[in-house]
Amino acid sequence: PDNDKTIVRPMPGGRRGKTGPEVNADTEHQNPFAESDFLQPGRPLSVAQQTDEAALITLGVDSGNIHPNAETNGFLASSSGLMLFAVKLRVTAANQDVNAIFHQCVDSVKAFELKLTNFGVPHQQVVSARYMLCSFVDEAILSTPWGSRSGWDRRTLTSTFHNEVHGGEKFFDIVDLLRKDPRQYVELLGFAHACLALGFKGRYRLINNGETNIRNLKEDLYQAILQTLGEQEYSLSRHLPDDDISNQGGKRRFPFWAVAVLTGSALVVAYTTFLFSVNKMSDPVANRLTAIGLEIPVLIKNPRVPTTLSMLSLSQYFPEEIEQDQLYIVEDAHKASIVLNGLGLFESGSAAVTEARKVLLAKLAGVILNISADILVVGHTDDVPIRSIAFPSNWQLSKARAASVAVLLEETLRKRRIEVEGLADRQPLVPNSNADNRAKNRRVEITLFKL
Repeated sequence: PDNDKTIVRPMPGGRRGKTGPEVNADTEHQNPFAESDFLQPGRPLSVAQQTDEAALITLGVDSGNIHPNAETNGFLASSSGLMLFAVKLRVTAANQDVNAIFHQCVDSVKAFELKLTNFGVPHQQVVSARYMLCSFVDEAILSTPWGSRSGWDRRTLTSTFHNEVHGGEKFFDIVDLLRKDPRQYVELLGFAHACLALGFKGRYRLINNGETNIRNLKEDLYQAILQTLGEQEYSLSRHLPDDDISNQGGKRRFPFWAVAVLTGSALVVAYTTFLFSVNKMSDPVANRLTAIGLEIPVLIKNPRVPTTLSMLSLSQYFPEEIEQDQLYIVEDAHKASIVLNGLGLFESGSAAVTEARKVLLAKLAGVILNISADILVVGHTDDVPIRSIAFPSNWQLSKARAASVAVLLEETLRKRRIEVEGLADRQPLVPNSNADNRAKNRRVEITLFKL
């Protein structure tokens, strides 16, 4: 349960050696989050562990090429490649080679852990950072239409490295532990803040006021980092000779990694704002282009009667679903349109089909399998704009939802060509004048054109 608290006990033993064994997910502890592996807020650092922290500060940077006081966040330096890769995947709509991506991510996580271990980072911090990184990447991939249907949820990074079926559950528990001793764990707090700034939501993704909770947490972490860095000279000064310290002129400096985190967050905001602005300006153009397309008359060849199941009998296969308003079917001499009600088909702002509707789509695919027809899947939204990194406008959201439905159909109709299209709010069934009408306009249409 989300509210379960972990009992934290001191970890026996001294400092881990600077050279750690090669990371292997298969040989990890039976319970990777054993009590001794968690962070321990308030526990004083030994001299050896302070040296570990010093090693962490310069992690990922060739010390021969920098001044000994140059500082960076080792967790971010070691994971930046994988994190940026995950962010890129989050906004990729096209299907990907999931197996190749999985193995690439596993190798990257192993490299991340090995770097931290070899630089003497305490094991508890390594495990905690690895868990946060795995959770971040898993969520980024599972939030895409292709990732949600790829089987990634049956073989996640958190299950591979931490034997946890429901990935990401402990992310915020770890953050709570970090916040109890921000002076000791300021770098891990910075790493957690970066995960949140780049879109991780975890348990707050689908709950009421989840966005508000995430926003408040990011602000709290931001303030904790600034306050901590303002209270102490967070540098290598305690590990350096006095003459090196005197060269700093007694000034308190923000470490480079903190500047990088704050600058990175600002860049994410700037990029997002730019993305939304571009899409807002392009929406009228897309609307005009769509309107031009609607004026072109449809040319239909002389239809031939299908040699298999007639589409005019489609309704008889879905009496309960039609009665429950999950779908309705519109048919004429040349085509049949299966209209899926958007209510219950997707969560708000999401393109992933809900578990409750996957059964319906599997049934639909089984019926369509016996029909000789070309297939077009079209997504529709209401007129309420959406502005998110994944879906900068309703055009992207409507097409992504259509793609999610098409992916589920393709699991049965493997050799059939399915066209996908998104029309945003350009073809409303009823005026978008109230909440009920908007709900009717949010839909996905599966149109079968007779051959």
